[in-house]
Amino acid sequence: MEIVLGAMEASLKVQLAEYLDEPTLIQFDRDADAITRLHLRGFIGDCECDRMRRRLIRMIKIQLNK
Repeated sequence: MEIVLGAMEASLKVQLAEYLDEPTLIQFDRDADAITRLHLRGFIGDCECDRMRRRLIRMIKIQLNK
């Protein structure tokens, strides 16, 4: 399974619908959107954005392995 994050990518709710419950997916989508918004508005740089996305993917993987 491949998880893709970014402004023009499908939402996590669409990508992971068959693996996680709806409330968890909604929260992960909000987190991903917040990271993207901060990056696009210039509040965080490329390196911090990549680091935050890696952390989010790590949290998603933890939920998938439960």
